[in-house]
Amino acid sequence: MEKIIPGIYLYCNRWCEMCPFTTKCEAFGADKKLQTTEHDQENKDFWQELEAGISRAEANIVAVANAKELSITKFDEPKQKKNFDLFQKGAKTNLILKAGRDYEDIVDDWFDKAVEEYGLAMVETKTGAMPKLDTLLPGNEKVNQMFEIVLRFQLQVYLKLSRMFYSKGREGDELEEGVEADNPVAVAKTTLETLSRSFAAWSVIAEKYPEDEMVFDIQLLLLRLKNNIIAEFPEAESFVRIGLD
Repeated sequence: MEKIIPGIYLYCNRWCEMCPFTTKCEAFGADKKLQTTEHDQENKDFWQELEAGISRAEANIVAVANAKELSITKFDEPKQKKNFDLFQKGAKTNLILKAGRDYEDIVDDWFDKAVEEYGLAMVETKTGAMPKLDTLLPGNEKVNQMFEIVLRFQLQVYLKLSRMFYSKGREGDELEEGVEADNPVAVAKTTLETLSRSFAAWSVIAEKYPEDEMVFDIQLLLLRLKNNIIAEFPEAESFVRIGLD
C-alpha cells in the first residue's frame, strides 16, 4: 500500500468506491478488495475523462445564457422549500446557501418529471433505490452512471457550502496543526470540485435530453454557484490540497 496521507479523508466526498486515493487513505470504508493502485487509477481516469468536457459545456451554457439575457452570477429568487438548519450566523440571508437548497429541490423535481416523461424506473441497489433507464437500450448505461453521480452529490452541495461558510466564520480560531480541513479556502476548493463533477454529469444528461430546458436551468444554477464561490474565495481554485491536487 502507498504511503498514507494524514487527513486526506477530510476533503472526502464519501464515495469510497469511486475515489482515486483509496490506497492513501486511512479512513477507506468500502470493500478492501477495491483498495488497490489499479482501482485508484481507474477512478482517476474516469473522473479526468468526465471533467475533460467541462470547459466546453460551461462555454455553451454561458452562450445560451447570454442569448437569453440571463445572468451567470445572479441567483433567481430562492424558492426555499426546505428549512435552514444551519450553524452559522447570517445563514438565512446568504444567497449562496439558499441557492444550494434550491439545487436540492430542482434535482428532485427533475427526477420526478423524468420518471413520467423519460420512463425512469426505480431500481434497488446496494445503497437504496436508484432511478434508471432501460440498460438494454444503447447509451443508457452511461446516462445511468451520471444519474448516480448527480444523486450522490445532490445533498453534499448544500452541506459543503454550509461547512465552507462555517469555516469562514471560524477564521482566526486555532486549527489543528498540519490539517487544512478547517481552512475555508480549502473547503471552497472541495466544494468547487463537487459542483464541477455534478455539472459534468448534467452535461452528459443534457446530451441525452437536448430539448430539456430544466437541465439547462440546473447547469446554470451550478455555474452561478461556482462563480459566486470564486468571487467569495478567489484563492480557492489555485489552492493545493495535500495529496489531491
